[in-house]
Order: sequence, then structure tokens, then C-alpha cells
Amino acid sequence: MRRPARDHQAWLQSQTWSLYELGDLPGVAAVTYGVVRAGRHDPQGVPLLQARDIVDGTIAQSDPARIAEHIHAENLRTRLERGDLVIVLIGRIGDSALIGEDQVGWNTARSVGLVRFTEVGRAWGVDEWLRRWLKAPEARGWLSRHAPGSAHATLPVSALRKLPVLLPPLDRRRHLLHGIDLIEQRRQLNTQLAAHAVELADAHFERSSLRHADALSRPLAEVAAVINGVALPKATTGQDASIAWAAPAEVLQSLGPYLDRTARTMPAPERVACAQGVVLVAPRPGEVKAVISRIPVVPGRGTAALRAGNDLDGLWLLHELRSRSRGLGAIAQGVQAREISVKALSRLKVSWPDTEVRRSFARVASLLHDRAYTALKENHVLGELISTELSDGVPSHYRTALPG
Repeated sequence: MRRPARDHQAWLQSQTWSLYELGDLPGVAAVTYGVVRAGRHDPQGVPLLQARDIVDGTIAQSDPARIAEHIHAENLRTRLERGDLVIVLIGRIGDSALIGEDQVGWNTARSVGLVRFTEVGRAWGVDEWLRRWLKAPEARGWLSRHAPGSAHATLPVSALRKLPVLLPPLDRRRHLLHGIDLIEQRRQLNTQLAAHAVELADAHFERSSLRHADALSRPLAEVAAVINGVALPKATTGQDASIAWAAPAEVLQSLGPYLDRTARTMPAPERVACAQGVVLVAPRPGEVKAVISRIPVVPGRGTAALRAGNDLDGLWLLHELRSRSRGLGAIAQGVQAREISVKALSRLKVSWPDTEVRRSFARVASLLHDRAYTALKENHVLGELISTELSDGVPSHYRTALPG
């Protein structure tokens, strides 16, 4: 691979294909990672960008962790600047986002890689190209091979620096980026549509709850089966058909209140496999998140599944838990509040109006959820289209040259 002078503008205007390691890519100033010892959460401290905050190319800012000012001051090398590219190094390895004005001055956690660009690199779109290249099958495959293992696989920053980056001719690069921009605009519209549909369902639930505020409350275990999560077996060879295994991170990081794919599967006896339509629940400090599974699934350790009598009651449960997500600390346990207490969850009192009220709510909510889920499914297809666009046209000798 080439190792050019990093600010040599001619490399970035080249009309030939070139292959580089990320650490030597023209226009890249530094490749590093975030704070190793972040300490305890400091409500008055500096926001800390974590891997969980980077989802599908965007940065969630609703409730970032915070570190003390003195820890931030000791780690100024990873103080975020506009235009930095942040990359997930744990779990969903390779998911990335560009830093905008809203995140300037934040710091980064150890679970996040940070790529900083030179002015020349930004001017010639190296930042945008690298963010897109991380979605290419060649890049995803390389990252997967260098961070094998469970849902908590980790990519060392030393490996990230060696990531092969294929730089197309300038005209080809511009053409690809323009096409991908159009696809991403459609994805953004779909994401907004889905979010608004779910917000309408939440608002409909709130109105239904207020109209029936005198409804009886019942322990959760009386209205749904509460199923504890299980660990992923180390060996699965020669066992029964595999079922999707849902890690807590996949529940917490899902886009929208749905889960329709997981990174891992496991052989599951009927007693631990849940049919689609179950509500999956996972906690993290300050929040409990609930999603509906659109596929048969086994809840992973740290996750619980709620199996209501029918799908309509499942929708009521989903919104009941969503409406109380920040007030359910009692069902979390462990030092970092990342484990589910099934006993506490089973005893949780939930609002449970009569059957007709629940069905009336679900008739409207199900239509809104179907619309939201359709938009997010289209986004998955569009994401695959981006991968195809990036991969098509790569010269065959470069395909074979990409190291494993």
C-alpha cells in the first residue's frame, strides 16, 4: 500500500485507484481513541461520546454521559472538533458519524475511535469518503475479521489504523458521493417519518391513559409471562436450528421500538425461544428501553422478554413501558445497573384498562407502527444499496489485494 505525504494534495486529485492503510491515508492527521479512565458520571461535567451514542450514522444526544472537568482537561487530545469522524470500536464495530457543531467540545470514550483530518483532507472530501467506505462490504469484512467474537467484540485502534481504504479516482469518488447523498437523504426522510409515527402512537397512548386514569393496576406477571434472558452458549455445533439471540446492546441501540435482526444466533429449545411479537426489555443507567421483536428470538442475559396473551396487549405493554422508561430504576440491578431484576419486573404495577380500551388503542397504534416499521425496513434496503454502490466498479485486482 502507498504511504504518501499526508497533505500532498496531488494524491487526493488523482484519477487512478489507490489503496492505503487508514493511518497513512492522505488528508488524515490522526487516528486515536478516547478516554480510558472516565471515572464516575458527573452531572455537571463535560459530555462524553460513547459507542452507544453512535447509531446508523447519527449521534444521539438525549442523555450523554459526562466526565469531570479535570479528567477532560487530562484528555484534550480527544476533545471533539467539527468534522472529526468517530467510529464504534466495541460491538457494532465500524458504525460511524461526523461531528457537527452540537458535539464540539465533547470528549470521547475508550469505545470510540477518533479520526481527525487535515484542512486539505476535508477540502477534498476524505472525511466523507471514509465515512462511506466504512459501509463497503470490503471494509465491513475486514473489520469483522479483525474483531471476531461476541456482540462485545473489540477492535484495537492499532488495527483500525491498518484498515485498508480504497480511494477511487477523483471524478469517480465525486460521482459515488453524490449518489450516496441522494440515498441518505431518502433514509433521513424515512427516519423522520418513522419517528413521527411512533410519537403519534405514544401520544395516542397518553390520551388513552388519561381518559382511563382510574383503570386498575396489575402486577406485570399477571398480564404477561416474564421470561429471563440466557447466556449465549460457547459451542453450538450439531445442535437444533438456530434462533436469533438478542443482546442487551441490540435492544438499547435499536432504531425505533423494533428488533428484526441480531448479530448472533443460538440453538434454542422451545422453552426459551419466543415467537415474534414479544416485548424485549433492557436497562442502562437512567433508562429502561422496550422494543417489540419482529422475529422469533431468545432474550440474551441482561434482557427480559414479556409475552402477552396477544399482539394487541403487547402494544399496550410496549407503550406503558415507553411512557415510564426513565422511572423504572427498580428493575435494574448490578454495579452499573445493566442487569434486569426479573423479580422486580414481575412485581411492577402496570395500568391495565378493560379489553375494549386496549383493543381500541391497539387498532390505531398498530397502523402507525406498521408505517414506521415499513420506513425503517426500506432504510435497511437503502443501506444495502449504498454497500453495492461502493463495491461495484472496484477493479478486480484491488478486490484480491485487500488484505485479510
